[in-house]
Amino acid sequence: MTAFSVKKAIPVISTLFALSACLLGAPDTRAAPPSDPDWPFNAKTFGRTFTHRFTTVNGVRLHYVIGGKGDLVVLLHGYPETWYDWRKVMPGLAAHYTVVAPDMRGLGESSIPADGDYTKKTVADDIYKLVRSLGRKRVFLVAQDMGGPVAISYAGAHPGDVPALVFIESGIPGYGLEKAMDPSQGGMWHFGFFAAPKFPEMLTRGREREFLTAFAFRSHFVYQKTAFTDADISEYVRRYTKPGGMTAGFGYYRAFAQDAKDSQKMFAKTKLTLPILAIGGAHGLKATSKENVERLDANVTGLIFSDAGHFVNEERPGELNKAVLAFFAGK
Repeated sequence: MTAFSVKKAIPVISTLFALSACLLGAPDTRAAPPSDPDWPFNAKTFGRTFTHRFTTVNGVRLHYVIGGKGDLVVLLHGYPETWYDWRKVMPGLAAHYTVVAPDMRGLGESSIPADGDYTKKTVADDIYKLVRSLGRKRVFLVAQDMGGPVAISYAGAHPGDVPALVFIESGIPGYGLEKAMDPSQGGMWHFGFFAAPKFPEMLTRGREREFLTAFAFRSHFVYQKTAFTDADISEYVRRYTKPGGMTAGFGYYRAFAQDAKDSQKMFAKTKLTLPILAIGGAHGLKATSKENVERLDANVTGLIFSDAGHFVNEERPGELNKAVLAFFAGK
């Protein structure tokens, strides 16, 4: 976008009041349910199984964490997170699969693309080239939030390579996400705010930790209140406050309009046929993920976690691990 008219600014300005409420509102006082004890994160034992690596794809230095053996499973993270949001799930999966958790372009330890391209088609091609660099073709995909449309784009471009896909608390541009982006239809305010040029950076600069904490890690999006420790929040904030990090995160939202055009073109004639497990949190998007993906695929199984909000992989990693292993078994 090169111009910003007053007319276009009106809906953006209206979201600033919502941002103020997000940053300054009263804390959530609901009682915290018991935390999931099944898959505690142990950094020492984690390092015995997993290693950090880099590869260059499409001009981007891509960071990823890899471990385990067997068929390949790629985990795609959400916003405002990095590969680290899979740390509690990865050990259980690595007992059965080769597990790869990349930082998507611009985020975490991956480099920021010079052209600022965060279309999900391009991000999916990054992941495809990463998979090929590992000497693999067949890949199971597990994706949460922002990783969801990336996984769908990957499956659409390479349908024969993906035997099954798990789609967690996410939506698809051009196939249902627009409703969630429209506050006038009960959608969420942050989509328009993040997509606006310059405003998000200007209003969060110097308050990145406060903003990300209030927006995500200590917000109504989280039902399991012990899911994010202060150390976890510090890890995410450290990555998003690298030079250009906040802009990279917002760039994923700014690409949604083009993503909608890309996905509508990709699936205009041929829909997906692979088995998809669509997971929602009872205190998150609920059945929205399933409703979105059913517009593209008739082979969809829905699952709702009763004690989870939006961050299912952080809040209920043990249950998620079991669900993923059961769904992928035999495929």
